[in-house]
Amino acid sequence: DNLDQAFHTYTVEQLRAFVTTTRKDVRVKQDELRQLVGDRYHDLILASDMIVDMGSVCGELLAVYDRPSMQKSLSSGLEMHRKSKARARTMDRTQELLRLASDAQQQVWQR
Repeated sequence: DNLDQAFHTYTVEQLRAFVTTTRKDVRVKQDELRQLVGDRYHDLILASDMIVDMGSVCGELLAVYDRPSMQKSLSSGLEMHRKSKARARTMDRTQELLRLASDAQQQVWQR
């Protein structure tokens, strides 16, 4: 019924222009949707990569803290830490891993 009315109300050229404009609008909306979905997909992949990285960092932290030498160092305090450069490097690495874990967590929740 609406289609018959449109053919009686508008000229063929007007209908063609309407169809052309509508098709362009549809293409624009499809492109916008693709972009939106692509951006969200990219964000999801980044977040999942960060979560995997956080898991790796946490695994490394557990490995560091499970070492008997690290447990002894932590219980003995700063004195034991100063005696060994290797322990100092371990502590530096531990701090770095903790910072990475914290930064990754913040980045995941900011998205």
